[in-house]
Amino acid sequence: MARTSKAITQSDNLCLAGGVALNCVANGKIQESGLFKKVWIQPAAGDAGGAIGAALAHYFFRYAENRAVNTERDEMSQALLGPSISEEELEAFCEENHLKPLWFKTNAERNQFTVANIIDGKVIGWVQGRMEYSPRALGARSIIASPSITGMQRKLNMSVKFREDFRPFAPVMLREEALNYFNCDYEAAYMQFVKKIATEHRYPLVKNFNSLSLKEKLEVPRSKFQAITHVDFSSRLQVVEERDHPFYGLLLEMRKQSGDAVLVNTSFNTNGEPIVCDLKDAYNCFLKTNIDILVVGNNAFIKSK
Repeated sequence: MARTSKAITQSDNLCLAGGVALNCVANGKIQESGLFKKVWIQPAAGDAGGAIGAALAHYFFRYAENRAVNTERDEMSQALLGPSISEEELEAFCEENHLKPLWFKTNAERNQFTVANIIDGKVIGWVQGRMEYSPRALGARSIIASPSITGMQRKLNMSVKFREDFRPFAPVMLREEALNYFNCDYEAAYMQFVKKIATEHRYPLVKNFNSLSLKEKLEVPRSKFQAITHVDFSSRLQVVEERDHPFYGLLLEMRKQSGDAVLVNTSFNTNGEPIVCDLKDAYNCFLKTNIDILVVGNNAFIKSK
């Protein structure tokens, strides 16, 4: 279909939407094919995301508006289009539930605290600003952890997400790491593409690897980012480039403390549940899982041992 579209239109750009556009493996193959100079995929690429196309079609056809294109920035505002949690809501919630979170004066202090705990093996619930318009967590309602700690993939699956232990996790990273570890030189802000880690960053596999069971394969070291490197060396990438993104400063701090601006990023929910939206959702999920710390804005809720 992509080849046919290219032949008919001769366009250098491909835009995808709809449920099939959530197939990151297929998207990665189209991107790697070189058929198009740029591939853009709607972050809420499912049936619900069709609302955007319907609204745009009505706007352009009904009112005959010109289609102005801004190539300087992401017009979808990083897909952070949902509701946010106000300071008043946070204060009221804490008062009602007799909670006293740790408060940070600056984002930098918060990031230093968060990264130090991530490196120490803690799992963090991360709630910042407006919620994502996407079936995937993009940095506003996320669970984050270190991809380099042994057993982190199993821990997240079994005691946080409550799902099968083989399920892979996606990495979020800055541009430099995307180029270095995945040879990714294109935009991938919305977890649209699957790409394999570069050969030079792969660990040699045992000779009988292909004959092992999936569970046994999962236990074989594949890269220093074990939690986000699947058994075929692939990862579903999220690359952060905009400085006002909820992850940007955190990833810079991760690079400062660990050497690499790479984190595990998975949606803030348990298996079968929607992504948390408000503070009550986030706090309840925090309590019933093995998330160690909940960070909301510049406040941190820490579980007592």
